[in-house]
Amino acid sequence: MRPWRRRGRRSGTTGKAKQAAQKAFDLSGNLSREDRLFVEARYREVSKEWEKAVEIYRTLFEFFPDNLEYGLHLANAQVSAGKAKEALGTIERLRKLPRPASEDPRVDLAEASSAASLSDFRGAQAIAERAASLGARSGSELLVAVARLRQARSLWELGRAEEATAYYREAREICERLGDSRCRAEALRGAALIQWRSGQLTEARRAYETLIGLCRDMGYEDGLAKALQDLGLVAGDLGEHEKARELFKEALGHHVQLGDKRSIAVALHNTARTLALLGDLKQAAAKHQEALVLFRELGARDHEAMSLNNIAWILWLGRDLAAAQRTANEAIAISMQVGQKAFLALHLLVLGNIMSDRDDLAAARTRYDESLALRTEIGQKGAAAENQVGIALIALAEDRAPDAEILVRQALNEFRKARLQDEEAAALAVLIRTLVAQGKLADADGALNRASELLRRTQNVNTRLLLAIAAARLNAGLGRTTIASRGLVEVLQQAEKAGFYGRELEARLALGEIEIQSGETAAGRGASGSA
Repeated sequence: MRPWRRRGRRSGTTGKAKQAAQKAFDLSGNLSREDRLFVEARYREVSKEWEKAVEIYRTLFEFFPDNLEYGLHLANAQVSAGKAKEALGTIERLRKLPRPASEDPRVDLAEASSAASLSDFRGAQAIAERAASLGARSGSELLVAVARLRQARSLWELGRAEEATAYYREAREICERLGDSRCRAEALRGAALIQWRSGQLTEARRAYETLIGLCRDMGYEDGLAKALQDLGLVAGDLGEHEKARELFKEALGHHVQLGDKRSIAVALHNTARTLALLGDLKQAAAKHQEALVLFRELGARDHEAMSLNNIAWILWLGRDLAAAQRTANEAIAISMQVGQKAFLALHLLVLGNIMSDRDDLAAARTRYDESLALRTEIGQKGAAAENQVGIALIALAEDRAPDAEILVRQALNEFRKARLQDEEAAALAVLIRTLVAQGKLADADGALNRASELLRRTQNVNTRLLLAIAAARLNAGLGRTTIASRGLVEVLQQAEKAGFYGRELEARLALGEIEIQSGETAAGRGASGSA
């Protein structure tokens, strides 16, 4: 049984492999038709021309239906072309070949990749486990490593982070021992992803910077593009959204050059999210729609759900609450179907925010609790703290400011540990509100000083608006009504310009309350929209 190899991806650098394939293609005129087709398919594969590669490999497999290699090439090209369902049909044909071809573990690996592309992570994990067992019995260390990588990805998606980390570690050790840099890069990327999602941002940044250096040294353009994209996500969590946008732009350029439709969709999705944080909701919504169309074409249900979730978030910020609720529910249904706990927890949180703004506090609390239970189960402490902030806002709405304060302070501890600066700043805005409600104005002033320090390091428009509203409420409580009113007028202008109509409404309500308290009753009612 031969060791598993993914032709055109593991040997040589991306640029050199493409040049070699181009040269072979140019010199293939005197070969037999079969060999000419294979050389061209190889060239299309390394050039990321997946549709053409699929067409040629399909032709070869139709002419030679008992050739395992052609069938495997076809299945892998179909997955890369976003045709995972077609790949499963090819794999079914391979299963019907005579033994030992039908029991080749590379067939299992191809099926695991297909299943994962279709968000069937439970199936992908089980199939990859079988491939790992076959590889261990045959003494093929590389096959075991690749199978562990497939298992790790699926286990992470299913919320089993510790097991996933162990498999990534095992794969990396095997790859280092074999001197396989591509395999090592994939293992490093997977482990860094878990660190990022678990809130270990400093560790994740170091890991991605190491990975980017490794990929540049290898000339591994595909790996470089994905590492740049992942580092952009880490930068975003650190509040560095302009840096994130630059990284996503560079990654998108590589993905377009490589013709990787799935990665193009992911880059569009991440760019859209960053644009929303920077206050450009219109462009963000447009790019999310572009990504959503691609994900649906690819059958990538997990990413489809994430796009829907972010569209729901934008609709929520724009105060279209009915549409936001419908879209969030659609995302939840998909994530429940594919069993993706991390994404499901996020969707439930967004729905909780929407229901809270629709004044359905009971439904909001239920969604927050469901999301919190999932995040606690999969060890996302930093993310779980977001739920506590939501629950605190419900307590505040129910005139239970002391309970809200306790919840927010607990959340703040987690955000600080995880260095989630945007989340910490947003939580401080809620803390200020709870303290003002209790008359703890000196404590609120101290919290505002910390928030102001964070604001100097983030470009998150939503967070900045939240803090400006909280600061105005504090200034009003301290008797500085002129400063408070001036600050809220600025918020109104910024929120209206950016389309953050939810924040605009909050600012109008706060401005109305301040003017009523200062004796300007008629003006206050007008500012708040009261009759």
